Amino acid sequence: MKFLEKETDRFVLTMVEKNICMKELVLTYGFYHEESHKEAALAFVTAINQKRGHTKIEYTDRVNFPVNLRKTYSINQLLMQGFIIEGNVFFSTAYDSDKKYTSDYATAFFKLSSSYKGEEKDFIQLNNHIFGNRAKLIIYQWNNTKDSKIH
Repeated sequence: MKFLEKETDRFVLTMVEKNICMKELVLTYGFYHEESHKEAALAFVTAINQKRGHTKIEYTDRVNFPVNLRKTYSINQLLMQGFIIEGNVFFSTAYDSDKKYTSDYATAFFKLSSSYKGEEKDFIQLNNHIFGNRAKLIIYQWNNTKDSKIH
């Protein structure tokens, strides 16, 4: 696996150069070249923990993970269950009847990151830039429900 340091470090500047709004986007991200989604996720958590001064991942059997920016990120490998999701569903900006995004990915930009100043057009342009050849993408959606079942 290769961490794409240059692409990660330069991402916001690249978006600014392309006039794609990144203002107040509080998502944490990293770019990796990898075939395994689990390995990429573990590498990302390791990198975030290192930035916080922790040297390793805490593996746990807990199922709830309250947000605490000072603590190490923990992983329950039994909950790392991804399922393949179609690109048009993943990148969708559609709403349901309650005015909630049907895509968890769009929700992360516009609802979880409530201070984000970008618009849907920025979200679409950003993803067109990052994921230029969507036909080759295999997208996994991670289990992100609190009441997930462990099999």
